[in-house]
Amino acid sequence: GHDGAPGRERAHAMRRLIVAGLGMMQAMMFATALYFGDHYGMELQHEQFLRLVSLLVATPVILYAGLPIFLGALRDLRNGRPGMDVPVALAIGSGYAASAWVTFTGGTHVYFESVSMFTFFLLLARYVEMTARLRASATSDAMSRLVPATALRLEADGSIREIPSRSLKPGDRVVVRHGGTIPADGRILDGAARLDESMLSGESHPVRRDPGSAVVGGCVNLGETLVVAIERVGQETVAAHIGRLLERAQAERPRLARAADRVARHFISVVLVAIAVVFAVWWHIEPALAFPVTLAMLVATCPCALSLATPTALTAGTNRLAASGLLVTRADAVETLAR
Repeated sequence: GHDGAPGRERAHAMRRLIVAGLGMMQAMMFATALYFGDHYGMELQHEQFLRLVSLLVATPVILYAGLPIFLGALRDLRNGRPGMDVPVALAIGSGYAASAWVTFTGGTHVYFESVSMFTFFLLLARYVEMTARLRASATSDAMSRLVPATALRLEADGSIREIPSRSLKPGDRVVVRHGGTIPADGRILDGAARLDESMLSGESHPVRRDPGSAVVGGCVNLGETLVVAIERVGQETVAAHIGRLLERAQAERPRLARAADRVARHFISVVLVAIAVVFAVWWHIEPALAFPVTLAMLVATCPCALSLATPTALTAGTNRLAASGLLVTRADAVETLAR
């Protein structure tokens, strides 16, 4: 469901992706017609009509779907650290602006389908990365939800009182009925247990635990009613510790991703300078070609592999492992594993 900020973030991204996808398909259709018209000859008013319609379908793709890219580029430039978004925004923005200019003032080529397609594929890659990231944070949320909200405390007079699990203290005795979840880490006082410890070991068969043996909060009692003496609560428990490891793994950026960012930053600065030079040179040689050449260079030098593929691959790998019951607690582990 769309619960809270992650759900909303995902819904927004999905909406942008759909707009970009539909716009791209339409722009491609009109572009095909324009290509054929170019080849076989087409009346000017038909060509102009197709260009105008292309402009119409490409505009929401650029201004609505592509908005995060432009905002990201602005933020990067303000911080003086040109990231991936800068050359992408330049390529998309200038391609769109030049095509609009050609549509209204006349000229040879429009690039509406190219910029729409570029926007769509970038958004698609980012959507995949975001989905992987949200799934990873859902895993650590699930760890914190393993422990039940309430516990049955055994009072001194032998009565049982239901209290919130978070107000348990070490030394409390709790009753765990058949099918109930152990609320915190402790030891069995009474009753031989058959426990489902799959949250801990991945083993789905119930494990036998005798009186005096340690049990972990989050395990499910599949046998008779147990009495457990609580030893560790709250942040001290095993489940909380695993949750913290997971959060740390997600907060840490792997060396590979950090290196990719650093390389991308230097690379982009060089590319921007080179592009300015290329534009100036072509402007002297053949002004009509200056723009198409520069645009081609912008699109071709966009380091998508560095900035999109790296984080996506690492996050997806971490998730795959988590699904198989292997928790990655260090971001660099996946990268080292590959070696």
